[in-house]
Amino acid sequence: MKKKKSKGGSAYNVNTSERILPEEGMHNARVVRFLELGTQDGGEFGDKFKVQLSFELVDASAVFNEENGEQNFMVHRKYNRSLHKRSDLGKAVRAILGKDFPEEGEIEMDTLADMPCQVEVTHSEDGQYANVTNVVAAPKTGKVAKSENEFISLYLDDNFDEDVFDSLHDGLREKIEASPEYQELFPDAKPKRKGKAKDEDEDEDEDEKPARKKTASRKNDDDDEDEEEEKPRRKTAAKKTAKKAAKKSRR
Repeated sequence: MKKKKSKGGSAYNVNTSERILPEEGMHNARVVRFLELGTQDGGEFGDKFKVQLSFELVDASAVFNEENGEQNFMVHRKYNRSLHKRSDLGKAVRAILGKDFPEEGEIEMDTLADMPCQVEVTHSEDGQYANVTNVVAAPKTGKVAKSENEFISLYLDDNFDEDVFDSLHDGLREKIEASPEYQELFPDAKPKRKGKAKDEDEDEDEDEKPARKKTASRKNDDDDEDEEEEKPRRKTAAKKTAKKAAKKSRR
C-alpha cells in the first residue's frame, strides 16, 4: 500500500489563521527525503553545494487539511555537502546510522531511507518557523513508529529523477533549477515556472500542501562553512532509459 504524502511541517489551524508548529524539544523521527539542491549563494561564506534532509515527526501530528485528517509533521534542514566529522551533515549522518565511518571512501545516501533518529526542534523568535537544530541517534529503548511517507531522493547527476523533481513545491524547484549543476544537466531547459529563486533565508519549504499552509523552515545557515567538502555518494540504480527521457523532456 502506497504511503500518503505529508502535507508539510507547519500549517494554519483549519478554523483560524493561527499557524501550527510542532512542539519544541526532542522528537522521534524518520528520514523521508534526501535532496541535492546544487550550488547556492552562501553570502559572505561563498557559494556552497547544499543538500536537504527531511524528517517526519512520527509522534507529532495535526490537522492541516480537513479532507486529509490528522497527519504527521515534516521538518527540514539544509546542509553543506560535507561528510567531514566536524560538519553538521557529517554529524547528522553518523548519528542516524548509529556508527562512525571511515574518513575515506563513499557513503550511499539512500541508506538513510526511513532510518529512525531523534531531531531537536526549536521555534524561531517570531514563532513562525520550526527549525531542526540537532539530529541524534534513535532512542535505545522503545521503538520509533513507522513513517507515513515514502522516502524520496534527488541527485543532480545522470540519476536525476524527473518524477521526484516534479513532486517538489515551486520554490524548491526554482532554487534547484537556478543551480549550475541543474543547468549543466539541462542546458537547453527553459524555466517552467515564473519567479525568481528564493534567497537562502526565505521560507522555501512549502511542501505539497493546500494554499496558506507553510512547512517548517530552517532560516539560519549552517555553521560548517569552512569544512572541506566531501561529496556523498550518488544513487546508481536509475535506468538509462529514465535518464534519457528526463533529459529529453527538459529540452
